[in-house]
Amino acid sequence: MRYNLRSSRVVQFGPRPGSCVWWQGNAQDPPLKRYFDISLMRQQEKLQAILNFSAAAKLRAFESDLDTEVRYDPTRRRVHVPATIFTTSTRTNESFFAFQLPRIATRLYRAMVQMLTEEEPYGEQLQSLVAGLTENSTRALGSLLSCIKRNMPNDLKTNTQEKTRAKAVLEQAVAVHVAFRAFRDMLHVKRIWNLDYRLPGLPEVSSDQLFFIYFALDNCHSEDAVRHGRLTSAAVDELKVGAPLKYLAEFSDAFQCGWQPSCRIAH
Repeated sequence: MRYNLRSSRVVQFGPRPGSCVWWQGNAQDPPLKRYFDISLMRQQEKLQAILNFSAAAKLRAFESDLDTEVRYDPTRRRVHVPATIFTTSTRTNESFFAFQLPRIATRLYRAMVQMLTEEEPYGEQLQSLVAGLTENSTRALGSLLSCIKRNMPNDLKTNTQEKTRAKAVLEQAVAVHVAFRAFRDMLHVKRIWNLDYRLPGLPEVSSDQLFFIYFALDNCHSEDAVRHGRLTSAAVDELKVGAPLKYLAEFSDAFQCGWQPSCRIAH
């Protein structure tokens, strides 16, 4: 990962500089009309650049900053981080800011995992340096995917998409695992004073449990069934929440489930 990050900028936060559109409308217009007019102008600018075969148009990330997901573009090897996933409601030096990580960090790390699982994630000049690591990682990745496919819930098993869904479960599980470690590091109350952070209205819920509750609340929602291969809402929740959590020992320990994952994501 660090070799790839050093060789080129792969994360783009928000739009590129100079991408704002000048608006000549009436300041008294309703906000929704202003947004519509500006969006239309922006689309016209993009289409014109494409028609003119502009080099900048080929390099520009066209994802919307109103999107709610961090996305990895394999054609450009770029991770686009939309501005909408960030918040200014909580100061970063407060312990409660750590509870933003189930939402922000999980999305960012999932896109990073997608980048790492490319067939050739590193530049040619670094292939010899990481050849052993790549070989071992590929072997471990194949073993994990096989294990996840064997344990896939019946409503997620299909002959055509089983491998794709197993990969999605693995990416989500790894992202949550790394985000949870970051959460532990940023929960200053627990790290410095060894005190568990608990909400006043939920004194019986530990901070570790709150992390997974926030994660579930952020991902359990109805989405376009066509986008997920015509899965039901319950199956989408299983793919994004239920299945990944089954492979995390941290989740089992937090809720004292008494079981260990059948496919161990991390040791």
